[in-house]
Amino acid sequence: MDAAALAGLCALLARGAPDVRLPEGVSCPAVAVGPPSPSTVDLRALTASYAARDAIARVTYAEAGNQGDSGLAAVVYTILNRLQDGRWGGDVDAVVNARGQFEPVMRVGGDWRRLPPVGAANQARIDTILNLALDGRLPDLTHGARY
Repeated sequence: MDAAALAGLCALLARGAPDVRLPEGVSCPAVAVGPPSPSTVDLRALTASYAARDAIARVTYAEAGNQGDSGLAAVVYTILNRLQDGRWGGDVDAVVNARGQFEPVMRVGGDWRRLPPVGAANQARIDTILNLALDGRLPDLTHGARY
């Protein structure tokens, strides 16, 4: 089996694809085969509230508002990856306010609420990026980065 086919098969397993089996003698060491672990974070639930969406939009726009959609997506994914990791806190508020992490938040005293609100068009733009990421329809260009 060539490396690309094996990588694709391992990626399917990582996503919990049903009825996918590895050939005899082949393993994906970085992939836990079987259903997702119960400790998997429900990113959709953590980002559903108005406050969570507002926090993500303000921090994302303050960090990368001049960098186009790919820059915005990188910040959105960094926030999602940190939520998934858990070391920065268990909700969006904790992640974006984590000490010393997002320069614009540090600049306004450590609370994302002090960042200027984003306009309706930019909120919709960032919400679209976030929704596509949560739906798995926008690749993580950061490759899981948390910084």
